Amino acid sequence: MVGAIFLAGLAWGGTRPTRAPLPARWVERPILVPRGWTEIAAGAGGWPVDAAGSQGEWIDLRYGVGRRLDLGVGAVDPFGDGTVRGMVRVGLFAAEPPQTAVAFEAGWTTARSGLAWGGDLGAAVRRESGPIQLDATVRYGWTRGPEASGLVAGWTGSLRGALQVGPVAPRIALGVRGAGVGTTTVDLLVQASRGLRASAGWCGSSDPAIGGQWTTTVGVAL
Repeated sequence: MVGAIFLAGLAWGGTRPTRAPLPARWVERPILVPRGWTEIAAGAGGWPVDAAGSQGEWIDLRYGVGRRLDLGVGAVDPFGDGTVRGMVRVGLFAAEPPQTAVAFEAGWTTARSGLAWGGDLGAAVRRESGPIQLDATVRYGWTRGPEASGLVAGWTGSLRGALQVGPVAPRIALGVRGAGVGTTTVDLLVQASRGLRASAGWCGSSDPAIGGQWTTTVGVAL
C-alpha cells in the first residue's frame, strides 16, 4: 500500500509543468521537498541529524508532490532484517525564508519479516534566517511485535540547529526518546554542490548501554 501511494504521487507530480526552485544553499531548504524534486539520503551510525528517528544503517527517499505535500519511503538496516517505512508530510504553512514553516507527518512501519508493525504521527517546525536553520520535531509512535501483549508506544522529540558558512555547516541535534533517554549529535555538513551533501559527526546517549557512535550521512537532490 505504501509503495502504491508513493508511485501515485510520483505520477501526479510528474504531470506538473515545472519544478519548484531548489535553493542553492542547504541551510535555505524548505521543510518539505520542493515540488518535482527527489531527495535521497543514506547513512550509518547513531541518531544522525538528518534522520532523528533512525539508528544504524538507513536510507530515505522523498519526493515533492506539491507545494504542501511530499511522500517518502525508507528503510533501517536495509541489507538485513530491518524495517521499512512510508511517510506522508503535509505543510500547514509553506513559508519561505526567513519565516517559520510547519508540517505534519504520518508514517507506517513494518518489519521485513512481517512479524512487527507500527505507525507514528508527528509535527515539525522550521525557522530559517540567513545562514541559520532551526528545527523542532515531536513524534508519537507505536509498535506491535509477536511477543508483545499489546501496543508499545512512546514520544520522541528533537531540537536541531545549523549555521552555514560557505559550503560548510556545523550542526547539533538534541533528542529525547522513550524511557527518558537523551541523545546529542554533533556533525559537520559539507555541501559539494547545489544537490549533493555529506556529513560526519558523533552521537552520544545518556544510556550507558548505548554509549556513543560515529554517524555519517550522504544526501543528493535530483
